Amino acid sequence: IIGRNDLPVPKNTISRSQCQIQVSADGTAKVMSCGKPETGYASGGRPWEFLRCYESRQLQNGDLISLDKNDLESAMFTCYVS
Repeated sequence: IIGRNDLPVPKNTISRSQCQIQVSADGTAKVMSCGKPETGYASGGRPWEFLRCYESRQLQNGDLISLDKNDLESAMFTCYVS
């Protein structure tokens, strides 16, 4: 679970539990939004999508997740496959 307390400077506009990263036994991963504000998601250089609560997307190497829809780069995480 990733949320406001995982940022260098927590923001009250981000939920404490903004999204979940789930990895299955076969190594595939997905992000599921679980906060009140939407969670940003970008894959393969495409424009940002915004996930509402309980919406999810499968993650690939290099995908971006942002906890703050209004300031994407201030709360952005990059997904890496290792």
